[in-house]
Amino acid sequence: MFTKIFKSDYIYQLSFIMIAVIVIWIHSFFSLTSLTVFPTLSPFYSLIGNSFLTNNILAVTIAFILLIIQSIMLNMAFSANEMFNRNNYLITFIYFLMMSSSTELYTIHPVLFSSLFLIFSLRNILGIYGKADSFSSVFNATLLIGISSLFYFPSIYFIVFIWLSFFIYRLYAWREWVISVLGLGTPYLYLFSYYFVTNQLKVKFFSYIGFFKSFHPAIFHPDKGNYIFFTIVGLMSVYIVFNTLNRLTEKSIYYRKKVLVLTMFLLVAFFTLIFSGAFFTYHLCLVFIPLSFFIPIHIIQIKRLVISEMFFIILITAWLLNIIL
Repeated sequence: MFTKIFKSDYIYQLSFIMIAVIVIWIHSFFSLTSLTVFPTLSPFYSLIGNSFLTNNILAVTIAFILLIIQSIMLNMAFSANEMFNRNNYLITFIYFLMMSSSTELYTIHPVLFSSLFLIFSLRNILGIYGKADSFSSVFNATLLIGISSLFYFPSIYFIVFIWLSFFIYRLYAWREWVISVLGLGTPYLYLFSYYFVTNQLKVKFFSYIGFFKSFHPAIFHPDKGNYIFFTIVGLMSVYIVFNTLNRLTEKSIYYRKKVLVLTMFLLVAFFTLIFSGAFFTYHLCLVFIPLSFFIPIHIIQIKRLVISEMFFIILITAWLLNIIL
């Protein structure tokens, strides 16, 4: 049933998604949750989050709208780079479903804002391959990472993803590397200028230095539903990613390069979970970005309808158990 929907006309797909997103989020408007712990060194989110602490309904509404926008933009990012069928919206559905996998995620949170900029950054980096001039794309991608880190500072580690992508694209010239640092640093030039004017520069500067000197081990207290969901999705994802990478030789070099870049994004998102502290569940949202490509592309390419339906049913069942239990 699900596979047929996402292989049919886009009107049917969008109709299904519209109904699905409402069903998935409807309960969040009646059982409101709020984020009371704010990440350190995230000035933009602190400014926004404080504004919504007294209005949970508005916070949930904005989170819902942002998530829909991100789901659509992620689908467009992959289709624009010829990695996925332009008229297939399975990525939109899978991303929305995974980003709704925990009750903690049904409101605004720092990674929700950060993810939006990382998706745009990823789109820029995926579009570099084959370009005669990559300077503007590199600058835009790293600038977006810098802005993303102002909402959720650990996302600054994704500069490593940019550098790993250079090796995949064989961009060894010093200009791209310098531009990447300039792009990342541009938002902080303005931020530190503000701190200088407001006489906060010294304190804030040493706070940022202290972040890299200290270790923030992941803190995760999963309930029964979390265990089931993350175990099922984790095992499924490992199988799908390795299966996709093993079959890359069958694809064009254009496609292979972009999938490898996306794999670097996944690795950075996964390994930085170690430094996520109390924001482990939120940080997982960054892992969902690349998985929202790998899972749908695997399902779509399965020739036997029964097997593709099985993947759908397992994923949706895991989500239901996580919400119910």
